[in-house]
Amino acid sequence: TATSSRQADFGPAPATWRRALSSRASACASRVAPASWTPIEADRSSTTISAPPEKIHALINDVKAFNTWNPFALKDPAIKLRYEGASSGPGAAYAWESETVGAGRMEIVEAAAPSRVAMRLDFEKPMKASNRVEFRLQPMGAQTEVTWAMSGPMPYLSKLITTFVDMDKMVGADFEAGLANLKAAAEKS
Repeated sequence: TATSSRQADFGPAPATWRRALSSRASACASRVAPASWTPIEADRSSTTISAPPEKIHALINDVKAFNTWNPFALKDPAIKLRYEGASSGPGAAYAWESETVGAGRMEIVEAAAPSRVAMRLDFEKPMKASNRVEFRLQPMGAQTEVTWAMSGPMPYLSKLITTFVDMDKMVGADFEAGLANLKAAAEKS
């Protein structure tokens, strides 16, 4: 027929075009997606502290006590801290502003004494980001294993920066310093 010869003259039928375009679009999307993809990145450090989990939990779950050993708050003696809500447990929060560590807010969102504290960490400066911070405390006889973890989506620009800067090493060093500070505070008699 005339119709079928025209299709033969002008290429594949429309259904075939849709399949071909769909597979090409998928191929393009797989090349473009990494540029805007926001994977979840996680950093984690652990230490063993010679103190009961109840004592350690109190140093994490109270935001003012938290900032006595928090390495990020201790980096800038001129940091401005503003406490909000309850002093401890869910709803307890603080905001910070600093030339050295930027600006942001942290709020306790979950607490299960004496084994866990979860926080929402929102950075405003030097760049916007939201993360989940979690402390897990596991009793081990007369000691407690404490794990500090942070995870959240990583914008493309941040992901690009990690190709030049070892963020795990940088953040990991701060986590280790913080856990050493927590250990010293918890092991005081």
